Amino acid sequence: MPILYPEPSRLILDAYFAVMSRCGITRQQQTHEALVEILVAELEILDLAVSQDILVAYNGVFGLDGEARFDLLVNQAIVIHVLCVPVIQSDHLRLLAAQLLAGNYPLGVLLNFGGPEHEFKWQRRPR
Repeated sequence: MPILYPEPSRLILDAYFAVMSRCGITRQQQTHEALVEILVAELEILDLAVSQDILVAYNGVFGLDGEARFDLLVNQAIVIHVLCVPVIQSDHLRLLAAQLLAGNYPLGVLLNFGGPEHEFKWQRRPR
């Protein structure tokens, strides 16, 4: 399966690794909002178009109703969720898939700043 948006995807990971390196061990003590702001600054340095705090209505997608927000949208196509958890769980991926489907976005990524290691997971919009 071909990679969607290879160049922006690479730049997103470059920004993620830059934040991980810049914050070091203190990243686990940063607030979610602070990590999002640091990531936005890195993404903008890389000349990516970034929108923040995007609202998505589910309307029955995967049995979910209501609205939710995701952290970032890059180039109007790639959803970014910033996590600060020990490890990415299947529920995180399920929520991302629902948001991609509900918002009709083709690609999303979970970037985890809470674990001891680098951890990120890509998700394509379900069909």
